[in-house]
Amino acid sequence: MAERGKDLSLPASNQLWPVAARARLLSAFVCIALCVFAIALGGCGRKQRKVQAPVSGRPVLPSVIGAYEEGIASWYGEPYHGRRTANGEVYDQEKMTAAHPTLRFGVVVEVTNHTNGLRTRVRINDRGPFVGNRAINLSRAAAREIAMLGPGTAPVRVEVVGLPGQPAPPTTGAPAASGVPGAVPVEREAGFAVQIGAFANYENALAIREQLVERALDVRLVSAPNPASPGGLLWKVLVGRRLSRADAEKLSLTLRDDFPRIFLVPDH
Repeated sequence: MAERGKDLSLPASNQLWPVAARARLLSAFVCIALCVFAIALGGCGRKQRKVQAPVSGRPVLPSVIGAYEEGIASWYGEPYHGRRTANGEVYDQEKMTAAHPTLRFGVVVEVTNHTNGLRTRVRINDRGPFVGNRAINLSRAAAREIAMLGPGTAPVRVEVVGLPGQPAPPTTGAPAASGVPGAVPVEREAGFAVQIGAFANYENALAIREQLVERALDVRLVSAPNPASPGGLLWKVLVGRRLSRADAEKLSLTLRDDFPRIFLVPDH
């Protein structure tokens, strides 16, 4: 009778073993799942950084001859020298190239520094700028040509003068002579005027205009956005209308003694 009443159940430790094993397996599964999720998340983060696009609220500049915009230019060199540009080329800071948010790769633009009248021509082969609302990011060589290395930025005019497959020569100065294969006849696309100056103060611009009117010159004021003052205007004093380059150069020579910072601008 004593044998019948004996407790034949398993020890408590043996009864709990399956529960503990399941808990350990569940914990291991959760750890593995978290690791896989973390790796996947890290991979996605890297991809997002690679496809980063320029942040710009500027209107899209069309890739057509004669299209232009006003804005602030900057330049870039190290540590980007030797790296791949957005079109796959190796960036060389001593070549005449530039980064633009929207223009087609291979487009050639003429960049005019409004502070000194210097001009340069560059080929678009990269995307940018990535800072603020700037218009274009020049190579070091191009920035040197318009005396922009020291200041770092400058108010500029960016005008399309050459298209992919038939670009204007990416050089500073006058357009290519007619008859050269692939040259774009820029002078037939637009005439020229002589810009005497650009003033944030309307009264100052008006005073200069009055001086020129006394000389019986064809002078006018043209407003444009002021890159240095969001929402503000620049008042440009222009002399002449749709002149040939030769006539515009002659006119500028007669005015340069009194207005040494004048330069030619396209007159559409």
